[in-house]
Parts: sequence; structure tokens; C-alpha cells
Amino acid sequence: MKLIAVKADTRAKGEFLFDAAEAAARADRFPIEDYAFVYRKAGKVEVQEHKGRVGRMFGGAHIDKGQIRRIAEGAGPDDAFVFVLADDRVADAIGTRVRTVMGDELKTYEVDGETLRETTGTDPTYALTGEEAGFAETTDPIAQSNTLLVRMPWS
Repeated sequence: MKLIAVKADTRAKGEFLFDAAEAAARADRFPIEDYAFVYRKAGKVEVQEHKGRVGRMFGGAHIDKGQIRRIAEGAGPDDAFVFVLADDRVADAIGTRVRTVMGDELKTYEVDGETLRETTGTDPTYALTGEEAGFAETTDPIAQSNTLLVRMPWS
């Protein structure tokens, strides 16, 4: 099992990530054990856990609330985190996908105790397949008309 953290610089971005994790988990896009959203409200660290705490009810793996609270207390006042606990392979894939889609806008970390080890930009991201890359290279911009009416062939 691996615990990863995605750090956002605003609560709104963190909420967006948490909602995305919630939607992906409910759609069974990836098997995760637990996830949580940590942010500050009026200077106090708040922890929002996902709604279906199946791991806790049946003795499965879960995120230590105290651990993630202490990590967030050491962060900036506007920082928000989404923590995901999953199998190593799944956690790595989630982190890679976040880095691919968001670039340097969000930071990703592996959690070791209460230490965060940044993984942003340290591994290859998803690449276009050969067919996709070829299509992207050969497409020309669509010519724009400078008239109001354009003749189009209809079949």
C-alpha cells in the first residue's frame, strides 16, 4: 500500500480534486482503499473523509487522520491536500495522471510517515500513442473564411 498526497494551492482546487476522486472511485475507475481531503477553515485544519468508509468498517486499510492532519498543519495557510491510499501500482498511476493533466500546477508527493517526498515531474507522463502523435503532427489548421457565406458540398 502507498499513501500519496496531491497538494493544491487553494481550497477550491482541492475540493475539485476530492470530487474527482469521489467520482472516479464510485465509477470503479480505479481500486483505492481510502482517500481524504484536508484543508484549513478559519485557521484550523479540517479533514473530510470520503463517504463510504468500507475499509474502516471491515478492517481494511485506511488513512490515519492524525497523520494527515499533522502534515497539513506544517503546510501553508492556503494549501489543501487530497490523500489517496491505494496499491502501489494504482497510487503511482494516479500520481502520474495528475502530473500529466495538471503539469506543475499541482504538486504530488509520496507520504513516508509525516514526511512528503515530492514526485512532481520525476517520472515520464502519459504520452500520445504513435497514431495520436502522427495525427497531431500532420493536422493543419482549418482555413477560415473571410466571407459571410461559404459554399459547402452536400451529399
